[in-house]
Amino acid sequence: MTNLQAAPPSLREQVSLNGEWPQGGKVPVYDSQNSAFKTRTYERQVTVPAAWKNKRVKLEFGAVNHFCEVFVDGQKVGQHNGAWIPFSFDITPWVKPGQTFSLRLGVRGKMVPPTVVDGQVVWWIGHNDLDDKRSGIVDDVWLRAYAPVHIEDAFIQTSTRRKALRVEYQVVNGTDAPWRGEILGMVQREKGAATEKQLRQSVLLAPRERKTVALEAAWNDATLWWPHDPQLYILKSRLSGAAGVDEEQRRFGFREFWTQGTQFRLNGVRVNLRGDWCAYSQYWGAIPTPEVLRRHYEGVLATNSNILRWHKHPAPKFAYDMADEMGLMILAESPVYARSYLKNIDHAAFIARCNELMPPMIKGLRNHPSIVMWSACNEMTFNFAGPYDPLLLKTLGDTINAHDPTRPVSYDGDPKVPGPVANFHYPEGYEKNPQGDSYTAWKKAQSPDRPTYYGEILAVRPGKNDNGWWIGIWPRGLRYQQVAGIAPRVYYAGSRISREQEELQRLAYHPNALFDITYDKLGIAPYKDNVLPELKAGETVTRPLALFNDDLRDERVRARVTLKIGGREFASGRLDVAVPVGEHRDLTATFQVPYAAGETLEVFYSTEKAGGQRFEEKKLFRIRETGQTGTSGREVRLELSAPQEVTSAPALPE
Repeated sequence: MTNLQAAPPSLREQVSLNGEWPQGGKVPVYDSQNSAFKTRTYERQVTVPAAWKNKRVKLEFGAVNHFCEVFVDGQKVGQHNGAWIPFSFDITPWVKPGQTFSLRLGVRGKMVPPTVVDGQVVWWIGHNDLDDKRSGIVDDVWLRAYAPVHIEDAFIQTSTRRKALRVEYQVVNGTDAPWRGEILGMVQREKGAATEKQLRQSVLLAPRERKTVALEAAWNDATLWWPHDPQLYILKSRLSGAAGVDEEQRRFGFREFWTQGTQFRLNGVRVNLRGDWCAYSQYWGAIPTPEVLRRHYEGVLATNSNILRWHKHPAPKFAYDMADEMGLMILAESPVYARSYLKNIDHAAFIARCNELMPPMIKGLRNHPSIVMWSACNEMTFNFAGPYDPLLLKTLGDTINAHDPTRPVSYDGDPKVPGPVANFHYPEGYEKNPQGDSYTAWKKAQSPDRPTYYGEILAVRPGKNDNGWWIGIWPRGLRYQQVAGIAPRVYYAGSRISREQEELQRLAYHPNALFDITYDKLGIAPYKDNVLPELKAGETVTRPLALFNDDLRDERVRARVTLKIGGREFASGRLDVAVPVGEHRDLTATFQVPYAAGETLEVFYSTEKAGGQRFEEKKLFRIRETGQTGTSGREVRLELSAPQEVTSAPALPE
């Protein structure tokens, strides 16, 4: 993890305006929940580089909450309304290369107009507290240089199904004359110098024209972005012609994510999503810096989660840059966040305003390979927030698709909204313990024709429920039922769950897990109350097992079962099995219980793949007397429960 950069190369010629401003304070303040104000003035001096002669100069913001007026040397150059999204102003008429100007920003919090009108929130705000926390400059600020004819945007689209790279350039002729030139795109590895792919096309622009120019090339041997191997590329683009040269560079990963029936697919391989409902993203103040976020991402990955939802509002850009590098998949959610203050406003007008703000959010984030899905909204069909009409909410997804047709759109907690994913919240009831066993429960809730994603389940409330334990048991059965996505509402150790509970969840999420199904169906009693199942001394028992292969590589998996008492090994057995990626296989372990009445039998369930042991879990049993005598510990036999569906794999090396 020490080689992480969490920063792609510079977009173009640019000057960072981050830092301590003489008036207004620190910019940006990612930990904005402690930045409560109704109005604030930010002001500083900015020098335009002398080398930017004959360039267009733009002032670009990652996000300012919630309304911003921009003044250059006292003259108003524009204003922006809308939190959590990027925006920019061309300030060329007001500044000169080599000279310094005064930049002043008038920023308003969310509980003042225009975010609030007649006491009602009418634009998205993205969180539930009706004070002015999270106001201010909450992402990077840049001064950037553009040629008179320049690239304004580049949407990089990669497809493993078509084996193709497509780049949609937005190019702008800022002159009063027609322009003819060429656009050239060169792709290199982030950590390499050779050009692996090149795109080239002539361009003709009318005076003051803005045009989309699409370039596409076949690419059969691209190195793919995977969670376990997040390879990244740089697209270096050059627009050249009579008005000079414009250059930029953007980072991307070659990968494709889609839905197929009830499954998710990443680069053609089935991928099952195991994540957290949102981790600390709801409490952004817990992650004020990239260094803190990196430690948190490492903690998320250590639990065997492979996806995280940024909930309530988008994160700062560095959070997605870091996820790109670390291979953590992201479900990126808009700030359309259901709360009671949205219930009695004009629903159609509110959603229409949200649709106005959605395009810059999507365009600002869509080149990040870590973002595999969008979440258009959260719980807006719930009664406390409306409910909002599912067809009205679908317009949010339609807007997203118009600006990014390459990813699925989910509606978190709103499965009634037509879309490619059925996303449920709390089938067990909010903050209630689940009932039954997860190998058979909740089947009626699952979609028969689209992926089922449990976006929030098993909310932990210490002292009021046992979900701190259930998060380590319930996901096992959901995985067995082939639920496409699981996201318990988890609070990591040191907060609301214990280290023991966290370890149980880590095992439940393991990509190469070997579960004892009968033991799992006992629920949480063996862990919470130390109520262990009993086995009779000398009896022969058969344990149904489930062997999983979710690590996206190699179908060969070795299952192993070992019996021990007090550290002494009594028996062991193994079986090498071919398990298709994203699938599981049913096995059985048959063994004789040692003649050791009164002792605790330790049964170790482990898996191996090329490179060594992947998973090990210990289950405890009490051995009770039967009056029989005999030798103890026959060799464990693993028998396939459905031989016609299981392919024996070539043996793994010892």
